[in-house]
Amino acid sequence: MTKEKKQDNVRYMNVEFNVSMYCNECGRKIARVISKFKGVETFTTDMNSHKVVVTGRLDPKKLLKKLKKKTGKRVKIVAKDVTNRQLAEAGVHVVMAVRKTKAAHELIQQWQN
Repeated sequence: MTKEKKQDNVRYMNVEFNVSMYCNECGRKIARVISKFKGVETFTTDMNSHKVVVTGRLDPKKLLKKLKKKTGKRVKIVAKDVTNRQLAEAGVHVVMAVRKTKAAHELIQQWQN
C-alpha cells in the first residue's frame, strides 16, 4: 500500500509577491525562508519596490502562508508568470539566489538568445 501525496496547485511557475521589506535583515529573512521551501529553483528580491519573484515547482498559496508565518511580514501574491528577464528589462535592480545552478545556466542562455 502506498501513500499518495496531494498535489494541489504544484506546477512550474513564476510567482510575484509583495512583501513589506524595509531593511537588509528583512530581505535576508525572506530569502532564508524561500530558499528552504521545497520546489523553489530561483528567486529574486527587490527591496525598493517590495517585490519577490519566485520560480519553481511550488504551490504559491503554501509559500505565501509560510512567509507570513515565519517572517511576520505582510505578504500578498501580486501576479503569476512574471519572468526575471521582464523585471530586468524594466530596469529593476534584482538580487538572484540560485539553488539549482543548471536551471540558472539555462535561464542565462535563454536571456542571451
